Amino acid sequence: MKRIMTLIALATALMATPAKAETIECTVIDTIPIIITVQGVYCLKGNLASSLTSGNMIEVATNNVTIDMNGFKLGGLAAGAGTNANGIFALNRRNITIRNGSIRGFFRGIFLDGDAASSSGHLLEDLRLDGNTAIGAQVQGTGNIIRNNQVVNTGPGDNVTSAAGLVILNSNDSVVEGNVISSVSETLQSTGIFVQLSSLIEVRNNTVLRTKDAASNRGITVVNSNDVTIIGNRILNPATTGDGGILDFGDSSTGVNCIDNIIAGYTTATSGCDFEDGTLP
Repeated sequence: MKRIMTLIALATALMATPAKAETIECTVIDTIPIIITVQGVYCLKGNLASSLTSGNMIEVATNNVTIDMNGFKLGGLAAGAGTNANGIFALNRRNITIRNGSIRGFFRGIFLDGDAASSSGHLLEDLRLDGNTAIGAQVQGTGNIIRNNQVVNTGPGDNVTSAAGLVILNSNDSVVEGNVISSVSETLQSTGIFVQLSSLIEVRNNTVLRTKDAASNRGITVVNSNDVTIIGNRILNPATTGDGGILDFGDSSTGVNCIDNIIAGYTTATSGCDFEDGTLP
């Protein structure tokens, strides 16, 4: 009996999902706005908030930086719907990791700006991007990964007419995987995932729910991009309230492959896919 109980206890321990370990060997970010100029691991040990309507709350001005939010929040709701502030920003940097926390109430929750030659190797994971007025996260450059994030209630902002949960712009060799984007709202255009001027991009196993209130509501949009594979995504809207589930919008796009996606609630399931297989409208 003792051996049986031991085995049961072991099995229970193996099945349990461990909590994310707190990062403690780090430089603590305890005030904003802040500019990071030294490489290393940074973390939050409490919630941070600002009412500033412009600028960057955390700016990364060097390469090889990890920001572990340790489950805490970076907030900008007090700035209101007319904010132009970014939560976390970097320009032409390499190897920035942002993980494990909430970023709420900014114009862009995260903005990793730059060109394909100078910006690369970024990782966004296990984040909640909530109530940002224009874009949940925008990532540019080469070899980036955006995975396992929740992007909710993006838009509307007072000073924009288009909103998107995730934006991949001027990017090469990047993956967008396992994210849940829900409730994107603006007057002109609402998009779950927006890929533009990019190449060799894989958008896989994401869920897009409820793009709304715009003249053009789209689940996934591709604009002037090459070799984009859109595979295994669920793109769902209330019945026929959306413009297009997957839209290749731009004469210059080539090699857009749409495979095994589930799409519902859009007047057009897909448009402009160069190869399409297994899509369920």
